[in-house]
Amino acid sequence: MSTPGLSERIEALFALPAEALGVDARGVFDAFLAGLEEGTIRAAEPGPEGWRVNGWVKKGILLGFRLGRVVELPPAGPLRFFDKDTFPPRRLTVADGVRVVPGGSAVRSGA
Repeated sequence: MSTPGLSERIEALFALPAEALGVDARGVFDAFLAGLEEGTIRAAEPGPEGWRVNGWVKKGILLGFRLGRVVELPPAGPLRFFDKDTFPPRRLTVADGVRVVPGGSAVRSGA
């Protein structure tokens, strides 16, 4: 699944060198990330012959890392963290049914 034209836009931006990516690329990526969060875009989907990988989605994720700037994240006690601003940590609650323990890894937006 994808927003009409979004996969083509991701493919075109992915093919460009990093220095050619402008503000419009960030807008396309933001629409892509929103689709991942909503579940309308998936990295893989079931089909009649088994699971099918959506290669353009992998390119969209990699594009997000290229577009992102390293920023400081909120501290956790005495620990400080730095990561790409394009994939912020997802805010979870107990109701999400996800187990997160000290020393564990973060769950990023889009996951």
